[in-house]
Amino acid sequence: MPMAFWVKLPLYAAAGVREVWIVNLQDYWLDCYSDPAPRTYRLRERFFAGDTIHPDALPKVSIDVSYVLNPLALVD
Repeated sequence: MPMAFWVKLPLYAAAGVREVWIVNLQDYWLDCYSDPAPRTYRLRERFFAGDTIHPDALPKVSIDVSYVLNPLALVD
């Protein structure tokens, strides 16, 4: 896993960041970490292309994970 997972994720949890996304463009998945504890997150959900994610900060917004994993899909 990248440095974001091993180093930054515990720091974000300790700071109370409510939700963190880690995007893996090699294996095409997105992990959403939420419910921060002192040095970790209690919840992890894995999303794949075709799934829809609703950011905690914007609950009325729906994001197709396909566009996060392949932003060039937005280009016509």
